[in-house]
Amino acid sequence: MHQRERSDVTVSRCVLAVLKEKVIPVPQFVENFLPTVIKYLDHDDEAVVAMWSTTLIEAIPLLPVDVLQEHVAPVAIQRSQPTRPVNQRINSCSVLGELALQYEPPLLKKDLLPVCLSLCQDESLEVRSAICTQLEKVIKQLKGDSFKTTLGPSLVELGSDEAIRVKEAAFVSAVNILGVVETDDVVTTLIPLLKRIIQYGFTSDDNILLPIASRYGEMCLGIKDITDEKQTFVKYFISIASVGLPQSWKKGCVMSDSDYQIKFPSMLADQAVLCRQAAAANLPAIFSFCEGDNESINGLLPVLDSLCSDPSAMVRKTISAGFSQIATFLGSNNPSIRINFIKILNDDAEEVLDGLIPQLNMLISMLTQNEFFNPKMEISLISELNPALLKCEGLVSTSHNWRLYCTFLSQIRILADILAPEALHADYTRLLLSRIHQTRTVPIRSALIDTILFFLRRTPIPEHRMKVIETIIQDFCRSTNFYNRIFYLRSCHSLLSMFSMAFFKKYFFSPTLLMIDDAVPNIRWALMMLLPKLNYLAEHPPDEDLKKQLEAVRIKLNSDKDREIARVMGSDVGISQEEDLKCFEGDQEKFEEETKLGEYETLESQSTKQVTGSRIPRSPSANSSLVSANKAVLRRKPSEHASSKTMEDGSQKEVAKEKNNSVPTENVNKLAGKTFKRAIPISRTSKSRSAPSSRQGSFKDKRMSLDEIDMNKNIETSASMDLLKNLRSYLVLSHVSTSLLGPPLAGRSQTQANYLLVGAVR
Repeated sequence: MHQRERSDVTVSRCVLAVLKEKVIPVPQFVENFLPTVIKYLDHDDEAVVAMWSTTLIEAIPLLPVDVLQEHVAPVAIQRSQPTRPVNQRINSCSVLGELALQYEPPLLKKDLLPVCLSLCQDESLEVRSAICTQLEKVIKQLKGDSFKTTLGPSLVELGSDEAIRVKEAAFVSAVNILGVVETDDVVTTLIPLLKRIIQYGFTSDDNILLPIASRYGEMCLGIKDITDEKQTFVKYFISIASVGLPQSWKKGCVMSDSDYQIKFPSMLADQAVLCRQAAAANLPAIFSFCEGDNESINGLLPVLDSLCSDPSAMVRKTISAGFSQIATFLGSNNPSIRINFIKILNDDAEEVLDGLIPQLNMLISMLTQNEFFNPKMEISLISELNPALLKCEGLVSTSHNWRLYCTFLSQIRILADILAPEALHADYTRLLLSRIHQTRTVPIRSALIDTILFFLRRTPIPEHRMKVIETIIQDFCRSTNFYNRIFYLRSCHSLLSMFSMAFFKKYFFSPTLLMIDDAVPNIRWALMMLLPKLNYLAEHPPDEDLKKQLEAVRIKLNSDKDREIARVMGSDVGISQEEDLKCFEGDQEKFEEETKLGEYETLESQSTKQVTGSRIPRSPSANSSLVSANKAVLRRKPSEHASSKTMEDGSQKEVAKEKNNSVPTENVNKLAGKTFKRAIPISRTSKSRSAPSSRQGSFKDKRMSLDEIDMNKNIETSASMDLLKNLRSYLVLSHVSTSLLGPPLAGRSQTQANYLLVGAVR
C-alpha cells in the first residue's frame, strides 16, 4: 500500500469515528465533513474511491433521512447514469441498497425504485450483478409490495441472464427473500426461478453449482412447507454431493434419470472438492427438509456414507462437524449412524477428528439410549467403540493440538457410565496416568488428572480405587521431580472439588502437609496457598488432630527461610481466609455417593492401612514437625548400609541401618526439662534426576530448585556430635515417643524409630 493510500485510509476512518462517537453535532458534520466524503468518490484512484465509498455506506445509517435525501441520494442517482464509468455505477448500487433500508416505502418507491429498475437493464454484467445483490434490500424494505408488478419480473429476468455471475447473484437474492414475499409469489415466481438456475448448472455450465451448493440447505428450508417437489430437490442435491468423484466412489449417489446428471462436467478438481464440502455442510438441513418423506431420507443415506468416506479430509471434517445434527434427526437407531460414527472415529486425519471430538459426549450419550453401545444388550457393539476411542486417543495425544486433546479428555468422561469398571480401569485410567508423565503441557496434565479423578469417583472396585490413590501419592506427591510435586499441589483443587471432605482427609490430607519441608520454595508456596482450604477441612467438622498438624505447618511457614513466604505469613493480611470455598458445596451429596461405593465401610482399617502404612503419624503433636519425622521416609535415598541390633519382646534381631545425608540445623526445644539439638535428615536425588530450576534470575531471594541446592555442604561436626548424644537418650525418652507419635514404635526398624524420635524431639 502506497503512502497516499495509507493516509486516505487513516483519514476516512477518522471521519467515520467523528460521526460514530458524536464528537460534533450532525449538522456540523454535514457541513464540514460530508462534502469531503462525497468529493473523494470522484477520485482517479479506484482504491481511494472504494475506501471512501465504504465510509459513506457505513455513515448512512447514522445520518437523518432528510440529510440523506438532500445530500447523498442525488449523488448516488447521478453516479448511476449510463453515461458514468462502470466503477461509479457499481459503487452507486451499494449506496442505493443502503439508502433503501433507511427510506420509508412511499419515498423509496418514488425516489429510488425507478433507478434500481434502470440499473437492472444496464449493459454491464458487473453492474447487473451488483444491483441484483441489492434488490433483496429493496424488497425487504417494501415488505413484498410491488414484487409481482416490478421487482419480481426484474429478478426473473436477471436469473435468465447469460452471465453466470448474474445468475449466481439472482439465486442468492431469491433465497434471501423466501421468507419476505407472499407464499403465492414463492410458488409462482421464486421456486421456478430457483429450479431453472439449478438446471442450468446440470445442462450448461456446472461451475455455478458451487454457489448453489453453498446456499442449498437454506433454500430447501425456505420452501420446506410450501413445495411438493421435495424429491426433485433431493435428487439434485445427491448429484451435487458427488460431483468430481469417480464412479467407484459414488456408490449409491448415481442418478439413473438423465435429468439429474451433469451433462458437461467442466469443474476443476479443487472446485469440485469445495462443492462437496458445501454439500456436507448443508446435509443436516437437507435431512430436516425431508422430514416425513422416508423415500427421500433413504435416498440421502448413501450420500452420508459417501461424504464420510470422501477422499478429501476437508469434506470428511465438514461432515463430522455436523454429525450430531444428522444423528439427532435420524435417531440413533439408524444403523447408518453407528457405522459412520465408528468410521469417522477411526479416521487418521487430525482435522477430521477435530470436527467430531467436541460432539463425542453427546453422540455416545445419544447412542446409549438404545441398543447400540449398551453393554446390557450386546458386548460386541462395545468392542467397536473401545478400540476406536483408543486409536483416536493415541492420535490426538501425539499431535501438537493440545486443545483438541483436552477436549477429547473432557468428552470421554461419559465412559464411566458405559464401560465395565474393569475395562475402564485397564484401558483408560492406567493409560491416562501414564500420559501425565509423557507431557509437560500444563493444560493437558490438568485435563488428564481431572478425567482420572472423574473415573476414580465412579470406580466401584476398592482395589482399583486404592491403586489409583497410591499412584497419585507415590508418583506425584512424593516424586523426586519438582514438576510432579507442584502438579500434585495444583491438582488438590480438583480433588477438593470432586470428592467429599472426608475422602480428602482420609487419603490426601497428611501426605499434603508432609510437603512442608520441601527444599524448593515454590512447593512450600503452593502449600501455603492451600492453607485456607485445608483449614476449612479441619474445622468441618472440628478435628483436633488435623488442627495440630496445620498449626505445625503454620509455625514452620512463619519461620521459613524463604523471605517471601515468611513475609506473607507474617504480614497483617497473611493468607486470606475468605478464599473461594465453592469447591466444598454439595459435600453431603458427594459423601453419600462415596458411601454407596463402600468407601467408608471400613474407614478406620483403611485409614490405618493407607495413611499409617505410609509412615504418617495418626495423631501428630503440634510441637512435632510433620516432615522432620517422616521426610527421610518420603524421599530417602539410601547410600550405605550397616547392621545394628535391637531388643524387641525379649529377642534380639538384626536390622539394616541406613546412613543418610543430612543437613544439620539447630532447633532448640525444651521437652521434659531438657534441651535437644537435632539434624534434619533430608535426602536428595542424584544430579542426573534432579528437577530443573523453577525460576531463573539474579534476585537475591530467588526460588531455587533441587539441583541448585547442595544440602550436603557445610556439615557442622559439633551438630553431628550433638545428634549422637541425643540418640543415646532413646531409652530415657521412650515414653515421649508414645505421647507424641501416637502408636508405639513396635514393628518398625531401629532406623525408622530413630528418625521418628528425632522429629518428636523437635
